[in-house]
Amino acid sequence: MGKLVSILMIVLGLVVGFAGAYLAMPIIRPGYVDELRSRLDSLGMPPDTSMAVVDSVASVSARPATPDTMSSMYEELQRVRRQAEALAKQNAQLASRIDSILGTQSDVSKLAATLGAMEDRDLEDLVQTLDEKVLIAVYTQSSRKNQARLLSKIPPDKAARLIKALFDERRSQH
Repeated sequence: MGKLVSILMIVLGLVVGFAGAYLAMPIIRPGYVDELRSRLDSLGMPPDTSMAVVDSVASVSARPATPDTMSSMYEELQRVRRQAEALAKQNAQLASRIDSILGTQSDVSKLAATLGAMEDRDLEDLVQTLDEKVLIAVYTQSSRKNQARLLSKIPPDKAARLIKALFDERRSQH
């Protein structure tokens, strides 16, 4: 978990670093923005938010430094900072969701292994009472042999619903 958070923080740092570089580009090398824009246009890439920031900063920095332009540059900087803060917050939320999903997957894998080790009669009694969503999660984490055992221990109508749900899920992924 800590490794994943570290990786996400490194990626966020790189994004913030590149955003800073884009903000400084028009000041350091004004022609580079046009070069970059023409390269992206030749690739047929749609404009993204980073290019929108480059465009807005380039238009602000192209004007002479007066109190009005300094004020507008400051406002633009504040807007970019708010965007960066929102992205950092979204990143933290995504990291939390990833941790939750990984924890759930681990629990389901342990449950699938436990069910695989159960005696047939005990397994049959248990899987008939499981919720279909839990049964689907356990089924997908089980070995092929245990998947066959699970299907053989549930009523045919429930097995049919399970197979249909799995089929629909795989079809929606492709």
